[in-house]
Order: sequence, then structure tokens, then C-alpha cells
Amino acid sequence: MPYTPVKTLLTQCGWLSVYQMIFYHTIVLFYKTRKHSVPTVLLNMANADYSYNTRAKSVGNFRVSSEIKTPSDIAHRSYRWRSVQSWNVLPHEIKSIKNDVQFKKSLKVWIMENIDIYP
Repeated sequence: MPYTPVKTLLTQCGWLSVYQMIFYHTIVLFYKTRKHSVPTVLLNMANADYSYNTRAKSVGNFRVSSEIKTPSDIAHRSYRWRSVQSWNVLPHEIKSIKNDVQFKKSLKVWIMENIDIYP
């Protein structure tokens, strides 16, 4: 079938697109960094310290550390910004999973259902 849409093929194979894989691996690295507290360089890029109680704090959202404030487009495509932004999009049910294997399975299913194959 030479004219089958890419989305249909990816769904039938159970694969993620390149864009979805970037999202997946960004979240998995952020999850492992947060869980094991290493490497500290990546851990210090995001924090969950809010000066007051907010809804974002109660559902486990993070924010980019305030050390570097830059409006540049290149900075906003970096791992620092992408990881925090991607993590904050996840539902709380997935963020609260403690088992690595279950987290990855749930994340993949969620990405296939909610993240488009193209940016």
C-alpha cells in the first residue's frame, strides 16, 4: 500500500514518530534524573520550589531555574526548557508512577494518544 498515511503505519506498528521519540526520551531522562538525583547538573536545571502554594505545585509541575532568563528561540529549544515544558504537560497519574517499567509503558501509550507525529 504505497499511499497509506504515515500515522496509520506508525499506529499499526506500535511505533512513535521521531518527534514523539524526542518527547519520550526527554521525559524519561527527566524522570530518571528526578528519581535518582543524578546528574546534579540536570537536576538543578528545574525545580519545584514555589514561593506560595499553587495548582502547579500540587500536581508535581516544575519550572526552569531562574539562573538564566533568556527569550532566545535557541534557549527555548534546549533540553532545559523542553524537559520542564514536556513534564508539565503530563497528567498527574503518569507523573506519580514509581515503577520505571510501568512509567515507560504508560508514557508511551499517552504519547501515542496525545502527541501529534509532527511538531
